[in-house]
Amino acid sequence: MSPSKPIWHRIEAINGQRGESAEAYEAAKLYFEMAANRSLDAVAQKLHKSRTLLGRWSRKWNWTERARVYDAWIVEQEELAQQAARLEKAQRWIERDEQLREDFYQVGKEIVAKARRMIAEFPERDVQRSEEKDGKVIHLTVKTKHSLSGLAQLVSVGSEMQRLAVGINPGSSPLDDMDFAQLSSEDLETLQKGKPVKLLTEEKKA
Repeated sequence: MSPSKPIWHRIEAINGQRGESAEAYEAAKLYFEMAANRSLDAVAQKLHKSRTLLGRWSRKWNWTERARVYDAWIVEQEELAQQAARLEKAQRWIERDEQLREDFYQVGKEIVAKARRMIAEFPERDVQRSEEKDGKVIHLTVKTKHSLSGLAQLVSVGSEMQRLAVGINPGSSPLDDMDFAQLSSEDLETLQKGKPVKLLTEEKKA
């Protein structure tokens, strides 16, 4: 059994009773679509029909009730369209958020990977190096402490970006209050593996 049509559609003949004529339905449809501006006079003027004829059609085919249902359907369709537009917009922002998180995570991952490569290539202790400049030999000392601190900060930044990307609250990282100057290469590698590093943070007793 096919579903019944909305009552504002053309009324078909049934059980031997005559249905709504095409001409009568054309007038009814125009009446429905006029919405707040609808009136028999407006329809009569538009179609060049007698108002008396339109009044007869309106009573016979129940234009007033059909128009009320039609109006309710229009409102419902508008609400559905607005809801669909809101959902589509929300979905776009969800996709953008996911892409931003992914980009943020990948950048953090690249930073951590770069720090890891630098750690592997970095000497553990200060390195003495001699260079000749303008005929003179200059003895240089490469201080590892400062550079290790920089590498540790790279690890911290990269790790924090990854944590933010996966939704971990900022400021909850064990790196937040860490004194990077105390870290060794082994400490940095330990941090890379996500394990805690114990540092001497106790204040000197009086």
